[in-house]
Amino acid sequence: MSEAMRPISMFAIFVWSETVFGRLIERITGGPSHCAIGFTVADGTAFYFESLFEDGFRGPKRFLKLVQWVQADPRRKMAWVELPLLREVCERKWTLCETWVGHKGYAAWQIVGMWFFERIGKFCGLHLPDGPRHLDCSEALARIIQPDIDCQRANGRGWDEQTPGSVLQALALLGFAPSADFWTVRLVE
Repeated sequence: MSEAMRPISMFAIFVWSETVFGRLIERITGGPSHCAIGFTVADGTAFYFESLFEDGFRGPKRFLKLVQWVQADPRRKMAWVELPLLREVCERKWTLCETWVGHKGYAAWQIVGMWFFERIGKFCGLHLPDGPRHLDCSEALARIIQPDIDCQRANGRGWDEQTPGSVLQALALLGFAPSADFWTVRLVE
C-alpha cells in the first residue's frame, strides 16, 4: 500500500434512499436504508466499502461518487459518524475490508429475517441465528468496527439483527454523534 493510500481515519455512513426497496427498509426498521464504512486516506481522499444485496462486499469506492449520487435526488439523504480510532486500527480495518471484497454478499432471507425480527422477534424475545458467511450492510459495518466500537453491547442485538438504524442508534448511545449537518452532505473532495 502506498503512503498516500494509507487510511488515517474512519467514519460510518448512513443513507436514506428514494427507491421502493429503500423506503420499505426505512419503514420496517425506522432508520436509514443502507450503511457503509468510510475511510479517509493520507492524501485526503475518502473511500468507502459496502455490502450489496447481489454483488457482495465491494470497495474501495470513492466517497465523492456516493456524495454525488445523494445530491442527484433531493429525496436522498446521508449522514456520517466520525469514528475516532487510531491510525493503525484504521489500517487494520481497511485490510479486513479488502479481504471481504467479492465475498460476504447476502441473500433475500436475511432481509426477511430482519423484517421478522423488527416486527415480531424483538417483542417476543425471538432472536435470529448469526450467519457470518453472509453479511448485509449493517452487520458488515457492526462487525468491522467491533471490538473497538461494540454496537452489539450498545443495542443488545445479535449480528443478523443489526439494521442501519440500530447501528446508528448504537453509535449515538456510545457517544458518537452524526455529522453536524446531519441531513445534508458536505463535499469532502
